[in-house]
Formats: sequence, structure tokens, C-alpha cells
Amino acid sequence: MEGHFRMKKKWTAIAWTALYMAITFMVQLMLSFAYGMIAFFVAFQSAGRTMDAGAVQEGIQYAMGLLTKGWMMILITLLCDMVLMAGFGTWYYFRERQYPFRPNYKSAFSLKNIGYIIVMGVLGQYASNLIATLTGVLIPSAMDSYEDLAQNFDLSTASPVLMILAVCIVGPIAEELVFRGMIFGKLRRAFSFWPAAIISGIMFGVFHMNMIQGVYAFVVGIVLGFICEKSHSIYPSMLFHILFNIWGTFSPDWFMYKADTVPFFFLWFFVGAGLLVAGLLLFFFGVNKKYPKIENSYYS
Repeated sequence: MEGHFRMKKKWTAIAWTALYMAITFMVQLMLSFAYGMIAFFVAFQSAGRTMDAGAVQEGIQYAMGLLTKGWMMILITLLCDMVLMAGFGTWYYFRERQYPFRPNYKSAFSLKNIGYIIVMGVLGQYASNLIATLTGVLIPSAMDSYEDLAQNFDLSTASPVLMILAVCIVGPIAEELVFRGMIFGKLRRAFSFWPAAIISGIMFGVFHMNMIQGVYAFVVGIVLGFICEKSHSIYPSMLFHILFNIWGTFSPDWFMYKADTVPFFFLWFFVGAGLLVAGLLLFFFGVNKKYPKIENSYYS
């Protein structure tokens, strides 16, 4: 009977995870569709044409072209993140209030732990660049779409203000609310840490809808789950995510290491991965003494 209850609890958590993902994708699709329709009618009205097949086709082409422009993609991303942040933030706030365990945010944000998170954010971005390079070598066809995406979200082709808001502030907060606050939190009610972190990491990778970005987002998602688990709060994971994206957006060219030779690639990969693991261990020992071990009963 107890085994049946546990299995039911796990499937319930997975079903909630699927619902959260469906809501997230639905918000993206609805905003993209709304902007596409607005662009279509603007093009149609500005042309001053009657509703015929040629005008409709031109309007559709104009709308599709507008939606693929870098600044428009960033604007839609920003609005989507704002909707997710407002909706899931409210949902998370009222759900978290029901938990019997209230984390000590001041201890989680001690100067020592903030220093560890800053170091991990920089090293995590470095490791993700190497993972992206390795994935591109193994799957060359995936690199084209990734480079197109990177070009649309580049400071040289997009508004810096929109980039900072969408990529460095609102985006990380919204994604942490969805993937660590809601998805990881719900899974953690029914699973131990590693299954919950892996499943939420997979969902985080799928959310990015790009093979190369999805692979390193999966790894980063597990790291963020670890930070959330050990600090008993999504706020340190938000800080890590914000710093990670800031460094990825504004990092200097010399930081973006190019794997000219295979030996050097693996050398730098293991150096970066080793330093990231060292930062995680320091963070673990920094917060582990402050909190009791998280049990599944906290999330039941």
C-alpha cells in the first residue's frame, strides 16, 4: 500500500511538471501569435490594400520577417518572461507559505556564499562554452541554429537595454521561479535530490528549444538544483543564474576559448570543470552546517 502511494505521488509530481511546462510553452506561443497578428494587420493597413490573396501573403511574409528580427525576438522573450514571473511568482509565493520549513535567507546570502556563487557563475559560463563547443563538434548540424540564435541575442545587433532586462534580469528570475521554484520543488516532494534535479534539468534544456543550448542548460539546471537544495531557497540559484547570464552577455573575447586543438580543449575543459566542482563543494560546506538535511516530508 505504501509503495503504491509513493508511486502515485511520483506520477502526480510528473503530471504537475508537465502542466507547468505546458503553461510555459503556451504563454510563449500566445505572445508570438499575438505579435504576429499585430504585425500582419499593421502591414496590411499601411499598404492600404483590400483583403485579397496577394495582400494576405505579403502581410504574412512581413509578420514572419518581423518576428525573426533580433530586437523583436528579445522583446517577445522579455514580455513572456514578465508574464511567467508574475504568474508563477504569485503561484510560488502562496504555495511556499504553506511549507512548515522557512529558510534563513540572511545565512544563504552571507558574504562568503555570495563569493562562492560569483565564482561559480563565471566558471559555469566557461564550462558551458566548452560543452557547447564539444556538442557542436559531435553534432555539427546543430551549430547553425545555435549561431543564428546567438546572433539575434548579440549586443551588436540588439538593444542593450532589452538584452539586459530580458537575458540578465527578468529571464533568470522567471526561469528560476518556473524550473527551481515550481518544477524542482514539486518533484522534490516525491523524489530524492538526483531524480528531481535530473528531470528538472531536462525540462530546463527542452525549454531552450535548441540542441546545443539545451545540452549545457541541462547541466546548468542540475547545478542550479544543487544550489537550491543546499541553500533551501531559490534566491541563491537566482543570483547564480543572473551572474551566469551577465557574464555570458558581457564576457570579453579572450574568455570565449576556441578549441584549436583536441588536447587543449580537454585540458581547459577539465580545468574549468574542476574549478566549478571546487566552487560547488565550497558552497556545499558553506551552507551545509546552517540547515538540517532536506527530507521529502518537507514537501509533502
